[in-house]
This record gives sequence, structure tokens and C-alpha cells, in this order.
Amino acid sequence: MKTSYSTEGMDVRPAAGRLVRPDGWSWAMPLTVSEWEGADFRINSARYADVSRAVNVKVTGRTVRNGMVRVSLEWVGDGEPSEFTGGFMQV
Repeated sequence: MKTSYSTEGMDVRPAAGRLVRPDGWSWAMPLTVSEWEGADFRINSARYADVSRAVNVKVTGRTVRNGMVRVSLEWVGDGEPSEFTGGFMQV
């Protein structure tokens, strides 16, 4: 059974409701719409359900493996520099 395929022709754009698992996190969390103009989305903390962080998501992977594609995450700073990490997004 094939578990890896090209993203060509697929809709792999980040969107509210898609699950994202940042590198180092044990599980994925859904993206929610951000009302702050500096970020497109928010994602809840893996440790604290009432804490969310502003994030911009960019698809960097060219292949989908097991329903996930690689993404770059910009954790948008509020008065401090943004931080960048990688992760996976469900497609």
C-alpha cells in the first residue's frame, strides 16, 4: 500500500480546522482563525488548553506521507522577534 505521494494537484493550503503537529509536540492541534492581523491562525498550546499562540503556516513539503505534509511554522512575536520551527499538517 502506497503511503507517500506528490502534493501536485492537491489542496494542501493551511486552513482553519486542519491539524498541525509542530516538531517536538506529541500530538496535533487544530488551527483556528486569528483575529490579529499579524498572524493568519492560532494554535492552542499542547500543555495548556486555554493558551493559544499566533502562528503563520507555510507548506514546505512536496510529498504527503501518511496523510501529513511538512510545514514551516512562524510563531509570531508580539513586540519580540518571531520564532520559526517545522512541523506536519494533516491534508
